Amino acid sequence: MEFQSLSNRLNYFFPSNSWGLLTADTQALNNPSFLQPLKTACKHWNTTLEFPLEMPPQAFDDSSEALNYWQQKLPGIRLLHQRKQIILARHLFQGYVPKQASELFRKKLRLAPENWGYLLFFGGLQRSFCLEFPQKPNPHDLAQAIAQFYTQYGTIIHRAPSSLNTPEGGENTISEPSFSLPDTESLHPSDTELVQRFEREMGISPSVAAILWMAVQNNREGILSQIRGSLNQEPVHITLNPANCSLEFHGMNLQIKLPPLPFALYCLYMEKESGFYNKDRFSHYDRALYWYKRARAFNEAGEAERLLQPCFNPADDKPFRDAIRTLKRRIIESLGDENLAKHYLISGKNGGIKRISIDRDWMQIL
Repeated sequence: MEFQSLSNRLNYFFPSNSWGLLTADTQALNNPSFLQPLKTACKHWNTTLEFPLEMPPQAFDDSSEALNYWQQKLPGIRLLHQRKQIILARHLFQGYVPKQASELFRKKLRLAPENWGYLLFFGGLQRSFCLEFPQKPNPHDLAQAIAQFYTQYGTIIHRAPSSLNTPEGGENTISEPSFSLPDTESLHPSDTELVQRFEREMGISPSVAAILWMAVQNNREGILSQIRGSLNQEPVHITLNPANCSLEFHGMNLQIKLPPLPFALYCLYMEKESGFYNKDRFSHYDRALYWYKRARAFNEAGEAERLLQPCFNPADDKPFRDAIRTLKRRIIESLGDENLAKHYLISGKNGGIKRISIDRDWMQIL
């Protein structure tokens, strides 16, 4: 067994010197006897098993105990992008499913899906490691892996130097974020009412609403802009930048980067405000080629035409539909709200005209 270096992408979520077990094996995640040897080993080495999460039923109650639970459970929530803070709050309100959370973390860490699972150690900045298990291990093998890790690396995993908090004459340490409910008096009354309306209409309980208020405190304008969009289904201004094939959403601190070919088709639809039938796309080939050449550089003569041509093949419209699906998936995933995303999607009835519905006063192409 050999531990490998691990991405720091989840260090905001778990405390330093803690462990996690990622697997899609629901039976193992829900089996106390399978996890107990691992928990015992963690306790022996003065550490904790933080994932799978053990959430008491009252974590989803409308109570002060639930509020305190979430404030302690998510100490790094402020480090998330404000859009992701709202998404996280929505997911938490819907409940916690260990298998789905495990799969989400695995993708976030870019770990291969073919293995049974991974044992993770979170040790602070640049000090995280993982051990992969191709097949389901014996529970005591997991406990032995913990012992091997501390034997190999020692019981004190030193943190990387940080300027966040360096006591005079002492070691570098990283301050844990402190929590307090935001000062709502500092908000304009209309903004306070906006957030409270969002809580009511989205069915957000007071315990989970604390996360939302922390997000508002952390990035007020960005969060309020998203809330307005979600409540009123109103779009925000968008800029299409061919220099890096991106869609830039103003007021949301959001940039979506696209592959050059789907980006070129998106520019085409933005340009053709009334839209067009898929079967009539061939008459727009020249403009699509123009945007494609603006979106990327080509080294050979005729290369742009060769790469674009499959999308305009009269005998096969699959490449064209695949490019449109790529656009739809990227936009919805990035905005995290299909209702808000609908303004920016290429949509229309099957066999009918497809167009982007956003008013062109709300967009520009550089």
